[in-house]
Amino acid sequence: MLTVGHPGHASFDVQDTSGTWDVSDVKITGPPGLDVKAHSDGESAEATFTPTAAGDLTFTGTWTQKPLEGPQSEGCTGSATGTLTATAPTRVTVGRGLGYDAGSGHFTILAIASASFVHGDRSPIRMAVRVIKRQHRPPASTPATTLTFNPNGPSRGSTTSGPLVRLHAYIVDDESHAVYRFETRVTVPVASGKIARRGIEIRLSQGSRKLRTIVWATKCDGAHGGVFCYPYLPNSD
Repeated sequence: MLTVGHPGHASFDVQDTSGTWDVSDVKITGPPGLDVKAHSDGESAEATFTPTAAGDLTFTGTWTQKPLEGPQSEGCTGSATGTLTATAPTRVTVGRGLGYDAGSGHFTILAIASASFVHGDRSPIRMAVRVIKRQHRPPASTPATTLTFNPNGPSRGSTTSGPLVRLHAYIVDDESHAVYRFETRVTVPVASGKIARRGIEIRLSQGSRKLRTIVWATKCDGAHGGVFCYPYLPNSD
């Protein structure tokens, strides 16, 4: 079964069971508007593609055949069609829990989402993060650092940075699900006795669908070259 956003494969092969024809120039083409990469060895053809919308996809195979004996002018061409159906992907699910880790000069908030490895939605996910130097939710006027994560992109994922923040998103595949990991690394001072406050808002969306909004207010104290952070009012919707 084909799923939108997942690679698909179609093949076409012509066989002469009677042994009286020479079959050649076998080709395969996809429906209009679909990006198809086709390959042929003359006797068979195959195509790879990625459906972009749910529905039927009709492929056409063409070939030339000539008799092994007798006048070659009696040869002819033929064609046949086959239809494959692409279904809509299943939704990405975002976990309700959050990971939290503090290091030297920073702390990291981790959100995790998952999708069916075979039928899950593989369209890009947008991560927009606002950070302020105060212990409350950032206002809408605060500039956002944004990252667009493509699950079909490089395995190393995507990374970007902005004032006070570094974003990293990547995918980890298991046997049945693709696990998407969204890391927000926030910088804080580490000088002994110094206090830093950070208000963070993280928005995850996929197309027009909001996946999750995370609000995190934190107070951090520097001590002995490290940093100790105390979460305050973590919230999400």
